[in-house]
Amino acid sequence: MGKDSVLGDTALNWHRVRRAPGTYAVAPEAEQYITELANGGIKLILNLGVGLGTDRPKDSWVRTTAEMDDYREYARFMVRHFKGRVQYYELRTLNHPLILLKLRLQ
Repeated sequence: MGKDSVLGDTALNWHRVRRAPGTYAVAPEAEQYITELANGGIKLILNLGVGLGTDRPKDSWVRTTAEMDDYREYARFMVRHFKGRVQYYELRTLNHPLILLKLRLQ
């Protein structure tokens, strides 16, 4: 990443944006921050994570195919919502090989 790039996290994690199945909302502060950075010419890399350390609820990790489908809907919402403002996304839930293997075996 160069000095004109920012990697976003936490406030836009799955458990903070997903209010209920199929219902998503971005906090106004996060919305404004993303917009200001994008308008300032910053290339954004948004981490579509589920939380870090103590910020990760115990029930937020993808363990089943149904949860993977739910995470996919969250990712789809985020990409559509931030279209034109965020250039890249990191699918944080899928960067652990054991999770993918576990989902395949179901």
